[in-house]
Amino acid sequence: MASTQRHLGAESPMRMHGGLLGELAVARRVRGVRRLCTLGAAGAMVLVGALLAVRLAPPAGRPAPLPTSPAVQLVLWGEQHSAVDPRTGLAGTVGLESKQWGTHIGLDLSRLTGPLKCSLIAVSKQGERENITSWNVPAAGYGVPGHPEHLIVHGGAAIALPDLDHFEVATMGGDRLLSIPAQG
Repeated sequence: MASTQRHLGAESPMRMHGGLLGELAVARRVRGVRRLCTLGAAGAMVLVGALLAVRLAPPAGRPAPLPTSPAVQLVLWGEQHSAVDPRTGLAGTVGLESKQWGTHIGLDLSRLTGPLKCSLIAVSKQGERENITSWNVPAAGYGVPGHPEHLIVHGGAAIALPDLDHFEVATMGGDRLLSIPAQG
């Protein structure tokens, strides 16, 4: 028994010392891996934030719209179609979203001078016409020098998205200011 105690007594501190050193080395490696993972995750979050900021930033010279506006969200994220009328200079983009009830439509207009009363009309491939929405244009206009904010509105049509041919922006008097294709 004395020899067993001597044998345990001689090896036990060495084993304990070696075991503790091994545990410390493992703990250091685990902390290092955790630190690298934390830094990697933080870097990824910064990169994703930067990419979102670039994607959601408004075009140059255009004020940032309210991010909660359904019209703005639709114009930014919907199926987009744009046109510029060479006669009037009016520029417009529609953002389209197919719905069970028809098509949700967002409209962004610039280079629109007033005063005017206007409307957005959806035209089907069969020639059916639906008034989507209407608005007043103040004398200062929209998306013009001195008043850079664009006109952004939205509404809906009972016409299904595949059946749409184009959209017309017209005065209440019937003068067509802009035609925007709904396909291709």
